[in-house]
Amino acid sequence: MSQLSSIKDATKAKNKPTIRDAVIVQENTSIEIQSSAKYFTETGLHIPENTTDFQWQEIGKGLSKMDKAIQWAIGDWFLFGEKKFGEIFELAEDITGYKKGTLINFKAIASKFSPSRRRDELSWNHFQAIQALPEKKQDQIIEAAIKENLSVAKLRNMIRGTDQREEKNLADQIRALLKNIPARDAKTALNDVLKDYEK
Repeated sequence: MSQLSSIKDATKAKNKPTIRDAVIVQENTSIEIQSSAKYFTETGLHIPENTTDFQWQEIGKGLSKMDKAIQWAIGDWFLFGEKKFGEIFELAEDITGYKKGTLINFKAIASKFSPSRRRDELSWNHFQAIQALPEKKQDQIIEAAIKENLSVAKLRNMIRGTDQREEKNLADQIRALLKNIPARDAKTALNDVLKDYEK
């Protein structure tokens, strides 16, 4: 019996488990989630009375980071499982409670932006907004969004404005090109312009 088969059998036996018990432990800058039903459940957080001021602050920092990182974490988790075990959509839906479309989205953004390209200053939604752009353009927009402290809405407006300006610029280039060259050369020249636009 394969490792994945064992996991699937265990999942069926447990009647669709969900992520219900974890405690957040912060070590340096990383967050670990450890099994512990007494602290963190789907409906709340139990903090022991003997928690110190420092521990309480660290729990808050961990919760904040967990909230910001959850889409990235599930995307990375999914990519790892898919690479190691193959087709895992049904199992991933059972384990996380997320629908297939949501998992596809988490996976797509995580695969498009390696951890080295992700930035703490931006939310996962910022990256989702730019995922369809060419990589060079993504990097430019990431830097601009950080520098100008753009919200996701402002970032989307900036992209729409940039797209409209670039489309107008492209249309102007095509009109000028077609005006000045023989018809037999138009296709080659047009392809060159489009290649430059897509970079």
